[in-house]
Amino acid sequence: MAQMKADVVFVFQLRNPLHNGHVLLINETYKKLQESYENPVLLLHPIGGWTKDNDVPLKTRIKQHQVLLDEGVLDPKKTILSIFPSPMLYAGPTEV
Repeated sequence: MAQMKADVVFVFQLRNPLHNGHVLLINETYKKLQESYENPVLLLHPIGGWTKDNDVPLKTRIKQHQVLLDEGVLDPKKTILSIFPSPMLYAGPTEV
């Protein structure tokens, strides 16, 4: 991140592919941060550990994230794609 000269980093962590709502939220957050910071950087942080059996596999999710960066949907010069190796932990009614 030092090479990017980020003055603020915002993180988006998820266990499934990005959809349009996610991208809109990320891009709006970036715009809002530009009001107060010179160089906001996104840390796109997909869960790399255990997820639910019906979740999209990590390899497929990474490919999808990379396409969004390659096509400029997300700014590749202002985004770090890094797998978070933790499992996804799910809260149930007793944990909430």
